[in-house]
Parts: sequence; structure tokens; C-alpha cells
Amino acid sequence: MFALIALWGFECVRAGGQWIATSLRARSWPEARSDLLVAFWGVAGLAFHMAVPLTSPRYAAAAVLFLWPSIVAVVIARRMLWRLALAACLVLSVARMGDYLGSLNPPAERSYLGQFFRAIGDVNRALLATPPATRQIYVIANGGLATATPSYLRVFLGVAPEVIRVVDLHWYCPAGQTFDGFEHEVAAGVVTLRATLPQCADFFFDMAGASVSRIAEGGNLQRSATIDYELPEAHVISHKGPVSPALEPGRRFTAHIRPSGPSRFIIQGPTGEITTFDTP
Repeated sequence: MFALIALWGFECVRAGGQWIATSLRARSWPEARSDLLVAFWGVAGLAFHMAVPLTSPRYAAAAVLFLWPSIVAVVIARRMLWRLALAACLVLSVARMGDYLGSLNPPAERSYLGQFFRAIGDVNRALLATPPATRQIYVIANGGLATATPSYLRVFLGVAPEVIRVVDLHWYCPAGQTFDGFEHEVAAGVVTLRATLPQCADFFFDMAGASVSRIAEGGNLQRSATIDYELPEAHVISHKGPVSPALEPGRRFTAHIRPSGPSRFIIQGPTGEITTFDTP
């Protein structure tokens, strides 16, 4: 693959130089050649991939999508050896992808991926099973809510009520670890959720929309006009990730939620069990 990219780069530089030289000799505006336009498309995609910091190597496929048409155009104009190299890349990619997909469809029942898909499936079914009059769905998920903006998830599943992530839960305790769960009470139209996690679990705000800038002294966090949190152990931390500073919420958690109508609360426990309750 690196050899094909090097060949493509060399050919692009050579063709670009000839293009500029021809334009200078003719003393006219250069005419856009189709092969150079495709090469420019590939360069732009590769430059964008290198310029934007991405946290996962899987995004490298995006750069290849831009490069590939130009690489193929260069290779098929060369000798048979380069064409065989192109065919070898195709065979290897299909073989590796086939093996990868075969190992994931379906994933092993006890594997991390299998548990992850099962947890998402459980929460999706709970979202689809809400009563018709429900206007809002508040979710506390243990890895069971897809990593997507709630509005996108709502459209994808065809769920009518608004989906709101309250907080996310990361549970990495050994089997048999006890957890009393979330306590909730409803008074004067305000739903209060409380929980204290053991040392082997964490709360975090992934796509829940809580801003670190809104945290006040004492761990009070105002998310919106309808949701606020009490996080007595919370503190702001600095790290090297894309979002800085970040909030370490601690293990004690209280949320005060004021629904604007009939609502359902979905809570996914540490072992994947789903608990729901409704408010009028």
C-alpha cells in the first residue's frame, strides 16, 4: 500500500510540474486536467486527515476513499507489476474484512462487544416501549445508549418523545458486586434521583450536555432550566484530551429534574437490568 501511495505521489508531482511548465510556455491560464483534479481531490483528503486530530485509527479509511480513485488511475497506466500489486491489495483487504466481519456477526455472547450490543438492544427496546402519551424519556445508561446525539437516536429509532441523557454509568466491578441502585422520589413536580457508586464504578457526562463552566461551589451543576445536579465530590481536572478542562463528578450523585409533561425514566443497572418508572 505504501508503495502504491509513493508511486501516486511521484506521478502527481511530475504531472503537476509538466502542467505548470506547459502553461508558462503558452502564457495562458492553465487548463484543468481531469487526472490532476482527481489527484488534488486525493491530496485534499489526505491533508485534512493529517490536520485534524482523530482519536481512532478507523478514520484513516476516509483518507483512502479520497486517495483511491487517483491511485487506481496512476497504477493502471503503469506496467503489469503495479497492476498485480493493486490486485493484491484488493484481495488482502477483502480477505481481512471478511474475517473481521465473520468474527463479529454475531459477536461471542460473553465478549465485550457481545455484551455491548446486547445492552444497546435492551435500551432500544425500552425506548420503543414507552407509553403513547410520553413527552420525554430520561435515560441513565450503563453503556446501553448508543454513542450518538439523542436527537439522532430519536429519529433513527422512530421514537416520538424527546430522549434526554441524564448521566452515563461506567461499571467495571467483579461479578457479585452489590449495588443498591438509584433511589427516586417525586415531589411538587420535581423528580429527584440519588445514587452512590462503589469504588469500581464511575459517573460521567458523555453526551448528557453538562458544561463544566456551570459548576458552582459545593458541586452544584446547573445543566438547564429543567435539570440540575448535586455532585459533592466533583472537581475540575486538566487532561490532554480534546475537551479541557474536564469534570470528575465523583461517586455521589443527585439529579433534580422537572419534566414538562408525562415522562418515562429508564435506568440501566450494572448487570444490564432495566428499571423504568413514569411521572404524570
